[in-house]
Amino acid sequence: MAVAAASRGRGPRPRLIAVPHPLTNVSHFAWRTYSKVLLTLQPAQFFQRLYGLDWYRNVLDDWLTWLSPSAGSRILDAGCSSGDFSASLAQHGYCVTGVDRSARAIRYAQRHQVYENLHFVIADALHLPLQQKYHYSLAASLLNVVDTPDQLISELARLTAENGVVSCLFPTPAMQWETAKNYIDAYHLQGFSAVALGLWARLAKKLDPSVVMQQFCDAGLIDVRTVSLLEGMVAGVAARVSS
Repeated sequence: MAVAAASRGRGPRPRLIAVPHPLTNVSHFAWRTYSKVLLTLQPAQFFQRLYGLDWYRNVLDDWLTWLSPSAGSRILDAGCSSGDFSASLAQHGYCVTGVDRSARAIRYAQRHQVYENLHFVIADALHLPLQQKYHYSLAASLLNVVDTPDQLISELARLTAENGVVSCLFPTPAMQWETAKNYIDAYHLQGFSAVALGLWARLAKKLDPSVVMQQFCDAGLIDVRTVSLLEGMVAGVAARVSS
């Protein structure tokens, strides 16, 4: 079994106060308050805005480049939220199924339903009611959220074709406030961009890549490998389903 590593730089919906964008003259406290409210009350919209940030989109792009799916691959995007990553994959010609347990998130994601090769399903990623097999089963920022990560890995593996790839993206223990602040300062992040990275560093559960790699091995996956992204604050782990 090969293990390798790589490195690369309910009730009525509450009404939010509209915040113009960009707001260079708004205080950091105001941005932080706005971001927390948006994340709590309208998470799909929060993740849509997050996907619009260069540093976050670059993480996903670098992850996809590392995985290098072949043209026309069937891809499962588990925990798709706003559907922006799913839509980007569809734009690249992949056949994509985006899944999220939030009906509100899927309704929001369906604004992308202009692509014939993109479909969205309301379902729990731990109990997916899907029949077809995928060449790539992906989960970005989901493994660190679910209560049973082993179950998520096994479920993704179950829906992956022979020789297909399972991969998860997650924040690592290196993503601490001081590390994030250094990145914010070095790249001159401001407004929502700076606050979003800070919130991720402060609030997200972090996972040790070596532990995740072992969980992939325990699930019977082979050729387990990892990649370091966002200056070590984020990692991807990938492995193949044996034939």
